[in-house]
Amino acid sequence: MTFRIFIFFITIFNILSCLASGRKVHINSDELSLSKDNHSAIYLGKVVVTFDNITIFTNKIIIQYSKRSTHHKKSEIEQIIFPEQIKYINFCADEVALANSGAFNNLTRKMVLS
Repeated sequence: MTFRIFIFFITIFNILSCLASGRKVHINSDELSLSKDNHSAIYLGKVVVTFDNITIFTNKIIIQYSKRSTHHKKSEIEQIIFPEQIKYINFCADEVALANSGAFNNLTRKMVLS
């Protein structure tokens, strides 16, 4: 069990690192709400995140962006929050894992799941 949780943490970290670095990660959801005032994007409904052979299912993802400065033309992801249950599937390795919630801090590059 510990081994699978470790692989899950590494895989989630890799997915979120790719998402935060701008590499291709696909996010499908029923709704998307963007807030310029809060510098955030909220994906709601049936949210599916796919990367390579990995899929994450949840009902809500909140992505918080940095403010654009005069020196930077693009906002960067500061934090990705999974406030609801996460289901992770790696189809190549036949792995499935569950977590109640989680958050990835792009500044510290750390993921916390509970």
